[in-house]
Amino acid sequence: MTKDTNKYSLDRKETKSFLTSLQTKKIDKCFVAVFKLAILTGARISEILSLTRDDVNLDSRKATITLTNTKNKDVRILFLPRRMASYLLKRHYCKNQKKKKSERLFPHPRGSFNVVWRRLSKEKLGKNISPHTLRRTFALKLIEAGYPLNQLQYVLGHKSLSTTSVYVRVRAQTNPLDFLLQDDDDL
Repeated sequence: MTKDTNKYSLDRKETKSFLTSLQTKKIDKCFVAVFKLAILTGARISEILSLTRDDVNLDSRKATITLTNTKNKDVRILFLPRRMASYLLKRHYCKNQKKKKSERLFPHPRGSFNVVWRRLSKEKLGKNISPHTLRRTFALKLIEAGYPLNQLQYVLGHKSLSTTSVYVRVRAQTNPLDFLLQDDDDL
């Protein structure tokens, strides 16, 4: 990853390090759930914090979350791993959480997530990055995997395709051979 893109996303090693660092008992499981949702869905932190139990759907075929409090006032349905949906519905991750369906899954104020994030990113990754970095990382990983840009636009909740195409420009700043040869240690 070039210096210019460090502020935009986490590379594979950093992503793995970040996810591993969330397993410590020192971090409230409520914060862990929010950060994992951000990197697994590309949703904004504000969208995740407004989720209710009713917004999590776990049926026999798929698991989704419905984002209703979005930046553009639209409604988006995003897929997520079934284990994550099951985890959210168990509600054992947030202390003092009441059982009402209409209440938010994450009762903490946004500011508390920002404080934990700054400490975590500096301690575990050695640099100050924003929670939005998880969203960027998600988007860039999908682009690298060949995910269609117009579908990524929907997933990220962008009104304009030109907003989504910023991620393509960011990725273009890196050496394409680094991506192509990342798993080939013999060369």
